[in-house]
Parts: sequence; structure tokens; C-alpha cells
Amino acid sequence: MSRSHSSPASVPMEPGDVTFVAHERYAGSGLCAFFVLVRFRGSPPALDDVRDLVARRWGAVPRLLMYPGAGRSYAWQRRGRLDVAAHVVASPVVGLGGAGGAGVMSGTFGSFGAFGPPESFEPSGLCGPDALRAHVGGLVGEPLGADGVPWRLHLVSDYAADEFAVLLRIHHAVADGMSAMHLLTVLLGSAEAPSGGASFGPFGDPSDGPSSGPSGDPSGDPSLGSSVGPAVRNDRPARPGSALVRSVVATARAALPAGSALPFNRPPGRSRHVTWLSIPRDVVTAARAAGPADRRRTVNDVYLAAVAGALRNVLMEQGSSLSRRVAAMVPVNLRGHHEGARIGNVVGFFRIRLPLTEADPAARLARVHALTAHAKATRQAIAVRFAIGTAARLPARLASIAGNLTLSPIYSNTCCTNMPGPVVPLALAGRPVLELVAAPPLMGRHGVVFGFSGHGDTFTVSVTADAAHRRLADRLPGALADEFRALAAVGGVPGG
Repeated sequence: MSRSHSSPASVPMEPGDVTFVAHERYAGSGLCAFFVLVRFRGSPPALDDVRDLVARRWGAVPRLLMYPGAGRSYAWQRRGRLDVAAHVVASPVVGLGGAGGAGVMSGTFGSFGAFGPPESFEPSGLCGPDALRAHVGGLVGEPLGADGVPWRLHLVSDYAADEFAVLLRIHHAVADGMSAMHLLTVLLGSAEAPSGGASFGPFGDPSDGPSSGPSGDPSGDPSLGSSVGPAVRNDRPARPGSALVRSVVATARAALPAGSALPFNRPPGRSRHVTWLSIPRDVVTAARAAGPADRRRTVNDVYLAAVAGALRNVLMEQGSSLSRRVAAMVPVNLRGHHEGARIGNVVGFFRIRLPLTEADPAARLARVHALTAHAKATRQAIAVRFAIGTAARLPARLASIAGNLTLSPIYSNTCCTNMPGPVVPLALAGRPVLELVAAPPLMGRHGVVFGFSGHGDTFTVSVTADAAHRRLADRLPGALADEFRALAAVGGVPGG
């Protein structure tokens, strides 16, 4: 069925939505769902209480009432009300031992060296954060959308005393990472969400018209956000013109030459392996000061430089050769100043070469900063968003082939996403937040991907991998810790 035909009760998908649906239908590699995990201190609330909260605070969000239409149409069907029993489920940690849970290493920034090799863990004997990581790895490998439920909120318990978590899994066709963070702010913040369907205000559906939400950078500081500053913000849809043509040319140049494959660049299976690392905000702040004082390096620059250094060291440990043609796909929030809370897919991305052959951490950071500054100045993410809109008008199978090329080593070896966490205090039934973790999906031939987020005085870096690459993935958090320490030392905090 043509995507231009839909029933009267349906809502046509936007180009950014079509991209992910077409990928799953025709590319057949990876699950187009990402996750945000929030850990809390205290005993878990009753499931009915969580469902009641979700119904009150999310029940009028149009996007969360949508599900993919039947057949091959590219349209959303809209439910009359939110089925909280289907969307909000209890997921206690029981019966660990699946493929996604083996060999999970845990740790924080200051204590990673205290843990043994991942082979020393038995899934059935995991407890605490290790059990949580194993359980999350199993849950994120489950498909979303086939049963008409394109997002789920899991209440995770029974992995540690006086602690629980909620795991939001959401199909990327429904929303992007910034949407998820706004939704969590509504759910776990102190203010009640407004109600009223189409008049839902800044948390409404894009089809409701321009919103009047806050700036696209929730931190108030462009250096902290994934939106990478005012240079890429776009208050109006991109239209063909001289500026856009220049951006397209710059984006095409950045895509050349083609990249080299890494050992994990294979189509992922269904089993997932998840690890993450906590980093004090002070350490990241110090790392930003590494290098010349006249350059304003962002948190995103530090994160990307740390990923480059960690990959370099782990690949060298495994005897892999290093190439200058290794690149990351970096998603960019393109919400305008007056649509910061818009729910949907309002993103582009740019390609950045990861300087794996550079041995010095400060030099890697300088190189990353130069590359991201050029991508912002030439507005490459906006050019990509224009290309996505154009591709959505092509036959879906052809569009999926083009999309899959960007998810292959020809264009990118991995995805490095930055989802700035809510800047307001969060709690669930009075229980405070301990940690917030976000991760992008595994798609195409991205067998390992990275996520970055934060809340309060702590940042987190996540590593999500196909279970076949669990040993490589388990080495990455320790290597990332070393990179942040090294950059912080250069910036003025000896030893991290």
C-alpha cells in the first residue's frame, strides 16, 4: 500500500518516523528501540500506583496513544485512551542466565579497577547493579511494536535491597531521545502535566502546530546538550536555498572517503549486552579544560574523545589494527527555541571521524573539537534532516537501502548519542533518583553503540552491544574511565 493512502482515522507518519519503520520492514538488521533507565533508592512502589501516575501524566500525550497502522501503510492509528496495563508492566529480576546477561561488569568511575574480568561472573549469581545490567540486557533485546505497543515502562525490582528502577523502552518511530527526557520530566518531576488532547501544549503532537515549550537545550548551556549549540538550531523547516546547498556539499565531503570496518561491524542479532559507567560531573568539567584555553570544548567533545580513546585502547589490546577511517554517527537535536518539548523525531545527525590513530588524549580532544565545530558551522545535521525528508518520498525499499548505508562502516562504525537528562529533581512516589542511563538502538551494522546522559552531579556513559561482542563491550567502560581520568588530569584534576 502506498504511504500516501491511509484510513480517515489514521495520522500520516512524518519523514523521521518513516525512516525507522522502513528500516525494520526492509533492512532487517537491528531493533529500532532505545531505552532510558532510571534507578531509585527505596522500596519499589505498587505497580497500580505507577500505572495511575502514568495515566494522569502521560494519558493525554497524543504520541503515546499512537501505534503503527496495519499493512504496509506509513500511518499511525490513534487509540481513544492509554492502555496502561499494556504499557506499564512489572519486570522483577528473576531467572537470570539468558544470552544477554552473561559476563556483565559493573563499577563506578573511581572503582572500576576493583572488579575482576567479566568471565568471573556467573549470571545466576549476579546481584545488585550486575543483576540489573543483565536484566536490562535481556529486556532491550525484546521487539517493540509488533503487538501494537510501541513503548513500555518496566518497573524493575528484586535485584538489590532498598533499590528499584524504571526502564523506558520506546520505538524510535514514536519519539527521539529528547522526547523521552521531556516525558520523564513530566512523569517524575513535581508538576502535573496538562490534559486535553490536541491542546496539550508543549507536550502535544507535532501535527497540533508549533509548540511554545522551552529552548531545545534543556540545560540552558549549549556546552552541555546534544543539540551542540545555536549553530545547528533550526526554528523553521529547512528549504532549498544557497545556505542549504552549502550544507549539503559540506555533508557530502564529510562522508568521504568511505570508512573501514571494525570487528563489531556486523548485523546484530536479538540478544543484547548492556554496561555503563558513572562519571562525576566535576571530572567532565575538568576534562573540558584540557588543551588551549582559547577553545571552548563542549561536554559532547569530551565524550566523543573518550569514546575514541577507549576504542583505540581496547582494539589494540585485542590485536586489531587501527585505521584513520573510523567514524561515528552523532545525532543532533534540531528543535527550535520555541519547540523544546515537542514530542516526536526532530533530529538530524552528522558524521565525525574518530581519531583512533592519535596517541595523546589531549590531541584527540582537540581533533574532535575541530571536527564538531566544523560540522556545526556548516550545519551538516540540518542538511541530513533535509535528506531524510527527501528520502521519505522515495519508494520505501529504496529509502531503507540508503538508510542502511549510513549504518554501515561505509559511513559510520558506531552511533554516539548524547541525551541530556532532566535538569529538575526527579522522584517516583517520594523515592529519589540514584542514576539515569540512556542508550541508542543497535541498527544496521552497528554492533556496539554508545550513549551519554546525566542527572544531578553525575554523568553516565552506556555501552550497548550485540551479545556476540560482550567481551569487547565489557572492556570499554574501564577504558572510558581511563580516558576521562587522563583528560581531567590534563585539565587540572590529577588522577581524575
